[in-house]
Amino acid sequence: MSKLQILAIDLKMPISDFEQESEEFVRNYSNNYGYDMAIGIKPMRTIHGKNMFKIEIKNDTSDNFTIVAEQDDISGDIVFAPLKFSNMNDGFYSSSCDPSKQNTAKEPAIFWNSMMENMSLTHEGTYASVSDSETILIKEGNRRQKAVIALVDTDGEVYSCLKAKNISGEQDDVEFTVRTSIAEWLGENTEVAAAISRMTSVIDKMNYIGKYLVAARLNDEIDSDEFVDIFRQAGVIGFSDASILSIYKLLM
Repeated sequence: MSKLQILAIDLKMPISDFEQESEEFVRNYSNNYGYDMAIGIKPMRTIHGKNMFKIEIKNDTSDNFTIVAEQDDISGDIVFAPLKFSNMNDGFYSSSCDPSKQNTAKEPAIFWNSMMENMSLTHEGTYASVSDSETILIKEGNRRQKAVIALVDTDGEVYSCLKAKNISGEQDDVEFTVRTSIAEWLGENTEVAAAISRMTSVIDKMNYIGKYLVAARLNDEIDSDEFVDIFRQAGVIGFSDASILSIYKLLM
């Protein structure tokens, strides 16, 4: 089971509202799931004088979830944003839970995840998280549909298939039965095998085979079943010749 991962967070609200709504959420959570959670909100100050809040959530078996938020210097509001603390493994939240309770309603991190989802919707916040296979994605108070999972390197480069090229055609995979493999066919047609052995490009080899097959079929030197069988296999490997590709599209 995977632990909660907070991917994005941006929420600002009066501390009094946060205290009131979190206690209300505790009561509702107990009524809905039958698990009691205790939430503590403790003001703190960094060694450089920055005012912060430390929020700790515990269940009745001392499993816990801790997260740190900033305090706005002017309004005094609580501000949730991605932070780095050396004593929290360069993060801003931590979780400790018995493996048997992870990703269940009894885990404090799951309570937090549900509460932050609710507050982000109510207060137009942004929150994205992954917990096991469950994903939450809210932007400025609106739910957004998950597109892809991405990886980000230490330079901030994002890797994903979000902008994958759209290929028109059948939605399902094309399947066909192979009667004779192309390797076996080349073993029986040594003149073709000898001709393509001098080529370095796989695509050039398949183009040659494709043209050979078309010519052989037009001259009735190969039956239709054998033609289709080998031609399709060569096409799956790859044609680039426009005329051969046109025939391949008709067959597939």
